[in-house]
Amino acid sequence: MPNFQDCIAGAAYLLVSLPATVVFSIGSTTPTAAQVMDFVNKFVATLAFLFAGGWAFFHFVRFRTLKKRVEFSFDWKASPTEGSSIVGILTVKLKNTCNTEIEIRKDVKDAKDPKDTEDGSAFAWRSRAVRLCWWLMKVVRGKDTQVKKDFRCSLKWGLVYPNQPGPNQTGPNLTLGQGQLSTLGYIFKPHARLEPGETIDDAIVLFFSGKNASWKNAVAIQFYALVRPKTRGGKPGKSMSSMVGFPMALKSVHFSTCSEDEQDEYDEITDVREGLSGWIGEAQRIVAQGLAGAEKEQLSKLIEEGSSLIQKLATDRSKKTLDSARSCQDGIQEIVGPLLNVT
Repeated sequence: MPNFQDCIAGAAYLLVSLPATVVFSIGSTTPTAAQVMDFVNKFVATLAFLFAGGWAFFHFVRFRTLKKRVEFSFDWKASPTEGSSIVGILTVKLKNTCNTEIEIRKDVKDAKDPKDTEDGSAFAWRSRAVRLCWWLMKVVRGKDTQVKKDFRCSLKWGLVYPNQPGPNQTGPNLTLGQGQLSTLGYIFKPHARLEPGETIDDAIVLFFSGKNASWKNAVAIQFYALVRPKTRGGKPGKSMSSMVGFPMALKSVHFSTCSEDEQDEYDEITDVREGLSGWIGEAQRIVAQGLAGAEKEQLSKLIEEGSSLIQKLATDRSKKTLDSARSCQDGIQEIVGPLLNVT
């Protein structure tokens, strides 16, 4: 198959050679109506041929390489420790298999600045000079712009028990649905974008205490990785996800798997719900590790409120509920964000 440069060269040759051939064939004599029509027909046919060829090339060849695609890799290692406990380490890798850069983290400067919000059109800024003066006033007052991280990659997990009731469990099928999984938080937080061909990884450590024997009845553990890239206009695009499962055992185990992403359309409600869910997972980790300090009580209330809003968003898609979810996420992000130490 000829490459893109060959196609361009061929098109230029046709556009130049066809009129020249017609002109030389006519010579110095005055062209007749039949000759003019013949030239016009050939020229239009050439343009149609080039347009059809270009459309086919970009639609069937080039577009496939520009479409956002990723590949997930999961590596699960579990080892027993003292007291019948188990430590599990999950390594997740994400590879960009397309020729397009994928943004997996959006750094928003001062969310209160209307020009940096997703819906900046709702604010009536008269000119860039006004925004510049506003920024200068903040610097003079010692309130420099703050950067909020909008992470786009999250991880969920769940333990699978035998005879556990659920919507997807008919007969021997024990697979948990996405809604039955709990959010661990965000992954790949230090990375803002993924270049074509680039691979990044992250590790998550899980500890199953021997004092809590309920997990010992689990037969498997499931993980669900989700990437929610946005379009150039900041609107929801297509999510890319992968679901995997590994057997649970009281001995040392090591499993690895690799899969192409599964793409689905997602709307604003889903984007807000998944975003809030990810920040709740980060908040729960901060509280469990004792890093919340004096903000522990407030953060615990926000976690409870956010969990209730996530369930409510499944049935209530009103603007009021959506705004409440965004407000709750902002509250959690304001407390947890500085504790993540992500630059």
